[in-house]
Amino acid sequence: MDEKKYKTNIGHVDKWARVAGGAAIIAIGLYYESWLGLIGFIPIVVAFVGWCPVYALLGFDSCPADRKMKCQRFSDEYRNMK
Repeated sequence: MDEKKYKTNIGHVDKWARVAGGAAIIAIGLYYESWLGLIGFIPIVVAFVGWCPVYALLGFDSCPADRKMKCQRFSDEYRNMK
């Protein structure tokens, strides 16, 4: 895996927003008894990985510059879990 290609590009506020949004999508899917609620797992997984492919394509980064190391550390630890 190319480390430069998969740098953390999601900040803490963005991660919590994705988790909340994903949980809401799942809850709506459960309420309406629809399989489309499974789509809610996508933003939750992206939040825990810390890297968004859409952000990477657009060159966007929501991780603050002064906290870049802290954002990067969490994602590296998560990716290296075995």
